[in-house]
Amino acid sequence: MRSVLDNNMMLNFRINRTRSLNLNISSYQIVETNDNDIVIGLGYRLPDFNRIIGFGSNSMKADRRRTHINRTQQTQQDNVGNVPEFNNDLNIRVDISHKVTQALIRKIEDQFTQATSGLKTTSIRFSADYALSRSLTLRAFFDKIINMPLVSSSAYPTANTNAGMSLRLNLNP
Repeated sequence: MRSVLDNNMMLNFRINRTRSLNLNISSYQIVETNDNDIVIGLGYRLPDFNRIIGFGSNSMKADRRRTHINRTQQTQQDNVGNVPEFNNDLNIRVDISHKVTQALIRKIEDQFTQATSGLKTTSIRFSADYALSRSLTLRAFFDKIINMPLVSSSAYPTANTNAGMSLRLNLNP
């Protein structure tokens, strides 16, 4: 479920479940794999972020005067059919995910079930996208992924962290 509210807030909620069964006739066993994934996301869009931080203007009075002049020019341009002024929006997103993956071997003849592998994964993803121009976007991100094995003989607990900034160039104007 994904929804965008009137106050520029975005909500996202997903539940993903998969199950697969494989029958091995020669060894009389069934291999079962289950995945359960829950994702909760929250986002917010700040329109005209450059005005909030005062980027590109010397004073608020001059900005207000330019805004009034721009509105009248914009109305005239819209009547002619020109492209409207570009808005520098800031989009912020946070996604939290919890996933459980497990594999079981069910031996039909012995009526015995054994867990062969399993993993609990929790991830936190944060990103902020700022539109510098129509074709250039600055993105800052932070990703943290924590893996905990369900079967102790298969792996060790791990945690990965990625953070950085990227600059995206869109070639379509």
